[in-house]
Amino acid sequence: WETQDASAEAGVNYLAGSGEIVFQEGQHIASIEIHIVQSEAWAATLEFKLKLSNPSNCELGLFLYMARIKLIDADYFPTNKYKEDIKHGLHGIHQIPQFALIWEFIKMNADIPGVKWRTAVTLLLD
Repeated sequence: WETQDASAEAGVNYLAGSGEIVFQEGQHIASIEIHIVQSEAWAATLEFKLKLSNPSNCELGLFLYMARIKLIDADYFPTNKYKEDIKHGLHGIHQIPQFALIWEFIKMNADIPGVKWRTAVTLLLD
């Protein structure tokens, strides 16, 4: 088996892995452990793949040789700064100063490679 990048990147969102799975006689289930990299930054749902290959004394299914692993972020959008307010629903969200929330959004975009300069251009020209 081996991991493969999709929208999630090895070393950034998870630690790449590879290895061999050996099933004993009568065994139908095996586990693979893949470490997830924790981050305080919000991200949309990301995914990577786990691919089975090179079977020995068995057959891989036509579609069951690949699994998609989804990483669902528990951080708050755009940052965790106002998470306590956001937990209180609309009432809490309305307590957040609008400029402060926009500032957190700008800071979030500044941390995304390739987005920083585009955000600056949009803010200046829009």
